[in-house]
Amino acid sequence: MSCNNCTSGSDCSSGSCSFENNNASGTCTSSTPHCGKCCGGSCSSVREMVLSPLELSLLQLFSVYPFLPAARDKDGMPVYFPDASSDVSATSADDISAGLYALEAKQIISVDEDIPIAGYDYSIYHDFPLHGSMALTAFGQDILDSLIYQNSSPGLPVL
Repeated sequence: MSCNNCTSGSDCSSGSCSFENNNASGTCTSSTPHCGKCCGGSCSSVREMVLSPLELSLLQLFSVYPFLPAARDKDGMPVYFPDASSDVSATSADDISAGLYALEAKQIISVDEDIPIAGYDYSIYHDFPLHGSMALTAFGQDILDSLIYQNSSPGLPVL
C-alpha cells in the first residue's frame, strides 16, 4: 500500500490523505489502518525510524529519567544541560539542542516549558526565558520499548 496526495508532514490520521490499498482507493479515517508516514513513506505495517547516534544517546536518558529539566532559547530551541556522568555530557550544547529538536520534531519527546519539575533548581537555566520539562510521548515510549525489545539483535543500540 502507498499513500499519496499528502502535504509535507501530514499523516493519514488527519483524514486528509488519499490512499490506495488492496481493496479500493479512499480517504483515511481514524479507523483506517495506516502507518502515519504518507509523503514518500509506505503504508505497511512496519514503521521505520532513523535516529542519529546523538538522538539514541538522548533517548537513552529518557529510559532512565522519565522527566528531564529543559528550557527554550530565544529561537525556540530546546536546551538541556546533562549531568556530568551522562553519555552526552561531552557533547556541545548546540548539538544537544539540535538532537532534542530532532526528537521533538519526530514527536518522540515533548518539551513543555509550562510544566516545570517540582523542586528542581533551574538556576543553571537562568539565561533562558522559558523553563520546564521534557518527557517521552506515547510514540516515543513505543520507540524506546521497541529498541529495548530488539536489543538482542546485532547492530542495535544497547539501552
